[in-house]
Amino acid sequence: MLSKCLAVLALLSLLGQGVAPAQAEPLTAAALLAREEAADRAARPASEIIDWWITESGLTGTEREMRRGDDESATLNLGPFTTRRGKLGGRAWRQNENGYTIVDPDEPSQAASAISQTLVRTGNPERIVVTQTMSNGLVERTFYDPLDFAVVRREFQRVGHLFHVDYSEFHQGPGGRRKAWLARGADDRGNVYEARIISDRPGAPVDDASLAIPPDRRTVVEFPAGQDEVHLPASVDFGRIHVTVTIDGYPLTFLLDSGASGIFINPQAAKELNLPSYGSAALTQAGTFAFSRVVAPTVQVGSLVMHDVVMETAPLDSQETAQDRVVGLLGYDFIAGAALRVTYGDDWSSGKVDAIRVSIPIKARSSGSAGACRSCRYGCRASASPTSISRISSCCAPRTRAPSATSATTVYSARSSCAISRSTSTIRTIGCTSNPTKITNKP
Repeated sequence: MLSKCLAVLALLSLLGQGVAPAQAEPLTAAALLAREEAADRAARPASEIIDWWITESGLTGTEREMRRGDDESATLNLGPFTTRRGKLGGRAWRQNENGYTIVDPDEPSQAASAISQTLVRTGNPERIVVTQTMSNGLVERTFYDPLDFAVVRREFQRVGHLFHVDYSEFHQGPGGRRKAWLARGADDRGNVYEARIISDRPGAPVDDASLAIPPDRRTVVEFPAGQDEVHLPASVDFGRIHVTVTIDGYPLTFLLDSGASGIFINPQAAKELNLPSYGSAALTQAGTFAFSRVVAPTVQVGSLVMHDVVMETAPLDSQETAQDRVVGLLGYDFIAGAALRVTYGDDWSSGKVDAIRVSIPIKARSSGSAGACRSCRYGCRASASPTSISRISSCCAPRTRAPSATSATTVYSARSSCAISRSTSTIRTIGCTSNPTKITNKP
């Protein structure tokens, strides 16, 4: 009898082991990211208006962010500058300080993707850290609180530089998830950033007009009345195009650069011209340098006029000839206001530059293989073979591909279709220098 009881107990013990709950699968980076994305989407209100207090690049201001579904729009007033950004129907757009609206091209092939994902647990304090290495070289680390998986810190590392953001002052957000009302960030160059929510209104109505892609805020490049085409004070030197830019009556030499995202000027030149400067930050591009924004009341390029132009400072200083010293880059914010036709001489060492209203049809001769050009936020890029369009960084060290054949015509246009004359060869470089440009004899 006892042996039968022992056998029954043994059987029950085995059955109990058989129905014990299976051990949970270990949490992976991919599973955590997918779960949190789904949870955020489920908790997101149908519409929302958030007001922020922002400190960035030595300036303070406010930002209003409006969302409805997957569409969003934000207006940032930082110091004296107003910029906007948003997404409508999956198309990202932005409006810069000079009032140009730029719709980013839809280029899925250029979108960064994760090539590796890892998850580790740390202590003191306990955190779950997900590290993603992206195809563009960016390494992103996200730190989660293990209690509810709220994000408490992010780190971004690229090209040897680190930027981090810490999140705090959590409030109960939509759907019961904790939401940080304060974000403080800094990088290894001494730049600091702070964003604090001052008002959050989930469910607030957001109309179509608030989300629409806005037109340009103003006309930046003004043509003379009754003229649709003007000649510019420019010289062509084996692919490099020097333009005389007159700021408040003083002539300076700028390099025409279809690869520059705006208009850049040497900080010493800006100081000598008494241009008001706003904010400061440290940037790294061909070296680390101090960056700020300046405003030029009047800028003339021949008979073209621009008013209250926002420029960015960069250590541009290149002695081209004994009389010709480049102190700036004339990039997108000028090219977007006019189509530029460059006609080269027989040996490519000379030529002329004309500006055409962007509303006028553009025609260009082509004496060689032409690459179709498309608009992009940094000006024109060739989609076929290399062309004579400059692709210059926002610092100095511009690299200009110099044509090496017979004469032809090139049209630069940041917003219109453009034609490129032929493929190119030699790459020429203008070097950086820390020597300031002294402006004397200012009238």
